[in-house]
Amino acid sequence: MPAQGRNFPHALTYYGLFSECLAAIGRSAPRPPLHQTFARSSQGIDEGNAAALTVADVVNRVRALGSDSGRGLRGGRWTAAYRGEGIRIRLAGVRFFEGLPMTGTATWVPATGSVRAEVSGPGGDFSIDWSDETASPSISRTA
Repeated sequence: MPAQGRNFPHALTYYGLFSECLAAIGRSAPRPPLHQTFARSSQGIDEGNAAALTVADVVNRVRALGSDSGRGLRGGRWTAAYRGEGIRIRLAGVRFFEGLPMTGTATWVPATGSVRAEVSGPGGDFSIDWSDETASPSISRTA
């Protein structure tokens, strides 16, 4: 079932309503600026952090698109399925950075904001955990 059918926050619906309101008064909706350090390449970025950014991007895509499948920013595919209170996400060659495909699984619990992922890529295998209550993810190399 698509994520939107499960009634969790849907950013695109909000953005759509916001755009309609602004259009009614003759203004266009602002576009969020990209951070200047969003590079296409992972060069100079720790491999574990690159893996965590890839997982975070996919979780945000699931949240924003309200879909049960989609494509990564720079390639690969993901699927999402509900499992109890959480959403199980499968990554297949998903690339947030060029040349750094990630494959594995992540479980996101929308009620708590917690994410637990096990992913593999050219830089190794990683276990990643974070929640809305932590300032940064816990990342460990598993192989």
